Amino acid sequence: MNRKLELEITLGDLVYTLTEEVRRHIRDEKLVYEIVADLLAGMTSARGKINYSGIPSQHARLAS
Repeated sequence: MNRKLELEITLGDLVYTLTEEVRRHIRDEKLVYEIVADLLAGMTSARGKINYSGIPSQHARLAS
């Protein structure tokens, strides 16, 4: 059987979840937000679409 799984989350849910997960491993709050920003930038392609594999596409730009 071939089922398609669809998940709907808000950007806020994604940011919150990433922040909490990174915060479990990093104590420096400023660094937590920098890492989350880089993760989000890496998942977002230049066209503004999310790369669901979690691997930045060749067009993804990381925040500097």
